[in-house]
Amino acid sequence: MAAFLSSSINAQQGAPNGEWPTYGGDLGHTRYSGLDQIDATNFSDLTVAWEFNAANFGPSPEYRFQSTPLKVNGKIYSTAGSRRSVVSLDAPTGELLWFYNLNEGERAKMPRVNFLGVA
Repeated sequence: MAAFLSSSINAQQGAPNGEWPTYGGDLGHTRYSGLDQIDATNFSDLTVAWEFNAANFGPSPEYRFQSTPLKVNGKIYSTAGSRRSVVSLDAPTGELLWFYNLNEGERAKMPRVNFLGVA
């Protein structure tokens, strides 16, 4: 029983060292990071460091880009575009490092439906 409790507590520590290696940040899916660089005293000083344009990853522009990116070893991994290409970006600069898209053939012509049932 003690070993079970120990592993449960470790899973609830949040994303490690500024990384976000799983969908929920950590294996406990806490969506939490213990980083403290941003606080009430400097929040209003934040600016956009870079932007990523995902509009050209697919047969038509993607204007409703939604993603939960992963961050591992200074790289960001995400999906992009209507064909769900996978992209790797340099975290500090936003530079596109590589991308991959699967040739889905006829399936790619079908509209994508989000969780609300809207294409």
